[in-house]
Amino acid sequence: MNRPWCGIFIGGAARRMGGFPKGRLPVAGSGQPIVLHLAALAQSLDLPVVLVGEHAAYHDLALPFVPDQPAGIGPLGGLAALLTAASGSEVIALACDMPFVSAQILTRLLAVDLQQADVVAAQTSPEAPLESFLARYRPTVLAPLTQAIAHGERSLQRLLRSLRVVALPLSEAEQAVRKDWDSWEEVPESLRPPGWNQLKL
Repeated sequence: MNRPWCGIFIGGAARRMGGFPKGRLPVAGSGQPIVLHLAALAQSLDLPVVLVGEHAAYHDLALPFVPDQPAGIGPLGGLAALLTAASGSEVIALACDMPFVSAQILTRLLAVDLQQADVVAAQTSPEAPLESFLARYRPTVLAPLTQAIAHGERSLQRLLRSLRVVALPLSEAEQAVRKDWDSWEEVPESLRPPGWNQLKL
């Protein structure tokens, strides 16, 4: 069986950060951009890596792009494009603004048996939403996803509720892996780029 593709989603507008490409923020310690950190983790597990979406700020990173399909509809377009490009392989979806993802959590996602399910997604508690960008999707998702898009669906969470999903519980020690940086207040001051306060909306 082919190894799952790892898609790093870069399509968000980052409005709360003045449009700054969040995946270019550095990871503490290494200073490596988050997208390259995530790519290196996936490649260490022999997973093919692509950037999902289109943004000129990432063109110099020597990673292949998969444009949203269709464009302009949010994450569902990106997931459809990723599953289509993977040509029957499973995919792992990661958001580009998650600096704390570890090889250990990716290994846990890969280890879940999905013979009787379509998706495995991390979850912080039984009541919490599924982490749609810390998840592994089977090719079986593509058909209902395409149909949902055609009917005007734009919510990935609603799509997940219609699929056969296995929740991957995160232990207390693992909770940090799902944290993302959605605003400058969440980014440590030492990791903010020069002029960041001029971008803040």
